[in-house]
Amino acid sequence: MPEMDDKRGALTLALDHAWRWYEYHLTMASQVVNYFLIVTAVLTTAYATALSSHLYGAAVAVDLVSAVVTFATYMEGTRLRTMAMQAEEAVATIEDQLAADLDMAALRLVALHRSRLRSRRMSFPGALAAPLALLAFLASVCGGLYALLGH
Repeated sequence: MPEMDDKRGALTLALDHAWRWYEYHLTMASQVVNYFLIVTAVLTTAYATALSSHLYGAAVAVDLVSAVVTFATYMEGTRLRTMAMQAEEAVATIEDQLAADLDMAALRLVALHRSRLRSRRMSFPGALAAPLALLAFLASVCGGLYALLGH
Protein backbone atom coordinates (compact mmCIF):
# COMPACT_ATOMS: atom_id res chain seq x y z
CA MET A 1 0.00 0.00 0.00
CA PRO A 2 2.94 2.43 0.39
CA GLU A 3 3.16 2.63 -3.42
CA MET A 4 -0.48 3.81 -3.58
CA ASP A 5 0.20 6.40 -0.86
CA ASP A 6 3.21 7.68 -2.82
CA LYS A 7 1.04 7.96 -5.94
CA ARG A 8 -1.67 9.84 -4.05
CA GLY A 9 0.94 12.12 -2.51
CA ALA A 10 2.37 12.88 -5.93
CA LEU A 11 -1.12 13.50 -7.33
CA THR A 12 -1.94 15.77 -4.41
CA LEU A 13 1.28 17.71 -4.96
CA ALA A 14 0.57 17.94 -8.70
CA LEU A 15 -2.98 19.13 -8.00
CA ASP A 16 -1.66 21.79 -5.64
CA HIS A 17 0.83 22.98 -8.27
CA ALA A 18 -1.78 23.12 -11.05
CA TRP A 19 -4.30 24.87 -8.80
CA ARG A 20 -1.77 27.50 -7.73
CA TRP A 21 -0.94 28.16 -11.40
CA TYR A 22 -4.65 28.51 -12.21
CA GLU A 23 -5.36 30.71 -9.21
CA TYR A 24 -2.32 32.96 -9.78
CA HIS A 25 -3.19 33.69 -13.41
CA LEU A 26 -6.88 34.29 -12.75
CA THR A 27 -5.99 36.60 -9.86
CA MET A 28 -3.65 38.51 -12.16
CA ALA A 29 -6.42 38.75 -14.78
CA SER A 30 -8.80 40.13 -12.15
CA GLN A 31 -6.20 42.71 -11.13
CA VAL A 32 -5.74 43.75 -14.77
CA VAL A 33 -9.50 44.34 -15.02
CA ASN A 34 -9.50 46.32 -11.76
CA TYR A 35 -6.64 48.53 -12.96
CA PHE A 36 -8.43 48.99 -16.27
CA LEU A 37 -11.54 50.24 -14.46
CA ILE A 38 -9.50 52.70 -12.41
CA VAL A 39 -7.59 53.99 -15.45
CA THR A 40 -10.85 54.25 -17.40
CA ALA A 41 -12.40 56.36 -14.63
CA VAL A 42 -9.40 58.69 -14.63
CA LEU A 43 -9.36 58.94 -18.44
CA THR A 44 -13.11 59.58 -18.56
CA THR A 45 -12.69 62.43 -16.09
CA ALA A 46 -9.80 63.83 -18.12
CA TYR A 47 -11.83 63.58 -21.33
CA ALA A 48 -14.85 65.34 -19.82
CA THR A 49 -12.64 68.07 -18.35
CA ALA A 50 -10.88 68.59 -21.70
CA LEU A 51 -14.20 68.81 -23.54
CA SER A 52 -15.74 71.24 -21.06
CA SER A 53 -12.61 73.40 -21.30
CA HIS A 54 -12.81 73.30 -25.11
CA LEU A 55 -9.41 71.57 -25.27
CA TYR A 56 -10.41 69.32 -28.13
CA GLY A 57 -6.87 68.24 -28.98
CA ALA A 58 -6.35 67.08 -25.40
CA ALA A 59 -9.67 65.21 -25.52
CA VAL A 60 -8.57 63.42 -28.71
CA ALA A 61 -5.25 62.52 -27.05
CA VAL A 62 -7.05 61.18 -23.98
CA ASP A 63 -9.29 59.05 -26.18
CA LEU A 64 -6.29 57.74 -28.08
CA VAL A 65 -4.71 56.70 -24.78
CA SER A 66 -8.04 55.14 -23.76
CA ALA A 67 -8.21 53.09 -26.95
CA VAL A 68 -4.63 51.85 -26.46
CA VAL A 69 -5.29 50.99 -22.80
CA THR A 70 -8.45 49.09 -23.76
CA PHE A 71 -6.62 47.08 -26.43
CA ALA A 72 -3.65 46.34 -24.14
CA THR A 73 -5.95 45.30 -21.29
CA TYR A 74 -7.88 42.94 -23.55
CA MET A 75 -4.68 41.35 -24.88
CA GLU A 76 -3.16 40.89 -21.42
CA GLY A 77 -6.41 39.55 -19.97
CA THR A 78 -6.70 37.07 -22.83
CA ARG A 79 -3.11 35.93 -22.31
CA LEU A 80 -3.63 35.43 -18.57
CA ARG A 81 -6.94 33.61 -19.06
CA THR A 82 -5.34 31.28 -21.61
CA MET A 83 -2.54 30.48 -19.18
CA ALA A 84 -5.04 29.77 -16.42
CA MET A 85 -7.06 27.47 -18.68
CA GLN A 86 -3.91 25.42 -19.36
CA ALA A 87 -3.90 24.52 -15.69
CA GLU A 88 -7.61 23.64 -15.78
CA GLU A 89 -6.82 20.69 -18.04
CA ALA A 90 -4.20 19.44 -15.60
CA VAL A 91 -6.56 19.89 -12.66
CA ALA A 92 -9.29 17.93 -14.47
CA THR A 93 -6.93 15.05 -15.22
CA ILE A 94 -5.60 14.90 -11.67
CA GLU A 95 -9.11 15.13 -10.20
CA ASP A 96 -10.19 12.27 -12.43
CA GLN A 97 -7.27 10.09 -11.28
CA LEU A 98 -7.84 10.93 -7.60
CA ALA A 99 -11.58 10.30 -7.94
CA ALA A 100 -10.91 6.90 -9.50
CA ASP A 101 -8.25 5.95 -6.90
CA LEU A 102 -10.44 7.01 -3.99
CA ASP A 103 -13.72 5.87 -5.57
CA MET A 104 -15.11 9.38 -5.00
CA ALA A 105 -16.81 10.80 -8.09
CA ALA A 106 -17.52 14.07 -6.28
CA LEU A 107 -13.83 15.01 -6.70
CA ARG A 108 -14.38 15.58 -10.44
CA LEU A 109 -15.15 19.28 -9.90
CA VAL A 110 -13.87 20.60 -13.23
CA ALA A 111 -15.88 18.00 -15.14
CA LEU A 112 -18.98 18.86 -13.10
CA HIS A 113 -18.48 22.58 -13.76
CA ARG A 114 -18.05 21.98 -17.49
CA SER A 115 -21.15 19.80 -17.71
CA ARG A 116 -23.23 22.44 -15.91
CA LEU A 117 -22.02 25.12 -18.31
CA ARG A 118 -22.91 22.89 -21.28
CA SER A 119 -26.33 22.07 -19.85
CA ARG A 120 -27.07 25.78 -19.50
CA ARG A 121 -25.53 26.46 -22.92
CA MET A 122 -23.23 28.98 -21.31
CA SER A 123 -19.61 29.67 -21.95
CA PHE A 124 -16.93 30.89 -19.61
CA PRO A 125 -17.61 34.51 -18.57
CA GLY A 126 -14.43 35.40 -20.43
CA ALA A 127 -16.48 35.08 -23.61
CA LEU A 128 -17.93 38.49 -22.76
CA ALA A 129 -14.47 40.06 -22.76
CA ALA A 130 -14.16 40.44 -26.53
CA PRO A 131 -17.50 42.19 -27.13
CA LEU A 132 -17.04 44.44 -24.09
CA ALA A 133 -13.49 45.35 -25.12
CA LEU A 134 -14.70 46.10 -28.63
CA LEU A 135 -17.49 48.27 -27.24
CA ALA A 136 -15.04 50.19 -25.02
CA PHE A 137 -12.62 50.60 -27.93
CA LEU A 138 -15.38 51.89 -30.21
CA ALA A 139 -16.57 54.29 -27.49
CA SER A 140 -13.03 55.68 -27.31
CA VAL A 141 -12.86 56.08 -31.07
CA CYS A 142 -16.29 57.75 -31.20
CA GLY A 143 -15.35 60.07 -28.33
CA GLY A 144 -12.17 61.01 -30.16
CA LEU A 145 -14.07 61.71 -33.36
CA TYR A 146 -16.57 63.81 -31.44
CA ALA A 147 -13.76 65.86 -29.92
CA LEU A 148 -11.94 66.05 -33.25
CA LEU A 149 -14.99 67.61 -34.85
CA GLY A 150 -14.79 70.26 -32.13
CA HIS A 151 -18.16 69.81 -30.48
